[in-house]
Amino acid sequence: MTQDKDNSKIISSIAGSVTKAGLGLVPGGSVAVGIYELLSLGVEQMAEYMERRAQRRCEEFHERLVAGEKLDDFTAENLDVEDYHALLCACLSEIESEKAGFYGAMASAIALGKVSNREKRFLMLALKELSHAQLQMARKAYIAKRHSLKPHQGGGQREEREFLGLSSTDEIEQLNHESLVAAKIVRENKLAPIGEALVRACFTENELTPSSIGESVWNPVRLNILSFELAGRVQTLAIHLSDAAWHKNMHSSIHRPQAHGVLQPYDRLHVLIIDEDVNSVIKGKEALLREVGKRTLVVVALCEVSEELRVELPTAVWVDAHHLPATELLQRILVAVGH
Repeated sequence: MTQDKDNSKIISSIAGSVTKAGLGLVPGGSVAVGIYELLSLGVEQMAEYMERRAQRRCEEFHERLVAGEKLDDFTAENLDVEDYHALLCACLSEIESEKAGFYGAMASAIALGKVSNREKRFLMLALKELSHAQLQMARKAYIAKRHSLKPHQGGGQREEREFLGLSSTDEIEQLNHESLVAAKIVRENKLAPIGEALVRACFTENELTPSSIGESVWNPVRLNILSFELAGRVQTLAIHLSDAAWHKNMHSSIHRPQAHGVLQPYDRLHVLIIDEDVNSVIKGKEALLREVGKRTLVVVALCEVSEELRVELPTAVWVDAHHLPATELLQRILVAVGH
């Protein structure tokens, strides 16, 4: 905070000198004298500012160098003096302040043997050449490649190419993509192995999680919404349940129980909605149980349930859906099956 105030004073002083020179308010009334004062003030105080800036960069560099890792004599042998000096000098001369910490992170990765001798010079040069925005693009693509990221609407998942500016109409994003391709970090519209190595060297594990870039991951459990009467309030509830599931990061489907068994590689929750047509449930019991298999079946009842029907589905978990909003109903379903 004190450093910020000092920097503000420097800028204010320089700005004041410019104003005085421009208005002829410097003693003597001469513009030449005003410029001289500006230059004298600027050189002295800007030197102080640059010294403090260099000190902050050094501190940030060494914080990232040792962050969360113990560097001993053995690991430190991987980082020779030339590499250390090259990375520190690049950090001090970097025009983007946001990139300063990456040089310390790279030094740490080299020291800990996370970067091979064969790769390190290439990665050091790539780090120096690429902008902060381009490194962030590579980071997001790396995360997308390793996680099933939920899109901002609909199903499917976000692909790494989305984060690499391939379909962007923004000129700067297009230029960033071209820079990544030119640096061999991106190849064939995806991160190259050397690009992945660069990301791992620059970012911590905590910085390579979906939540670190504001993204959500699909729940591995999928919701199957079943009914023999997909109309009226049953269909309305099914749609609301599907929407509630989406907000819980769950894929969902709405359909009648399948008569033919289908291989389902995903873990699934099965919810059967019943209303007035109880006979259809009894008649379709075989197809229902074939689809559900050994998984838990949750029966959501929109009507009074007879003892006869409960006997037909003895292992089912029953949920009374009278007057429950979809979000609360989904929560009850998840609690009922232990999720």
